[in-house]
Amino acid sequence: MALDHEKLDAYKLAIQFVGWVGDLLEGPLDRCRVSAAKHLDEASQSIANNIAQGNGKRSGADRCRFLDIARAEGKQLLEPSVSMLWRMIQTFQPRPSPSTSA
Repeated sequence: MALDHEKLDAYKLAIQFVGWVGDLLEGPLDRCRVSAAKHLDEASQSIANNIAQGNGKRSGADRCRFLDIARAEGKQLLEPSVSMLWRMIQTFQPRPSPSTSA
């Protein structure tokens, strides 16, 4: 029998993210700094944990507090990555050639 939080799409995505981070840490990022790897691993797990804990709270304020923590952690992890990808896209886009005016 699934617990209530296990039915949430956000929780399912958070668990997939934890798995993806684990694959990265065991693969391409296995030689990165230990502190950075530990932070990435703990933060990814914390997102799922806060969704689960928040969903179990009776009070709406408590539930919102945990879900807001999960949102902030996700934003903290993903926002720099999205910014970096955006800069890469802009770098590799073909630039218009200067027009020759007569």
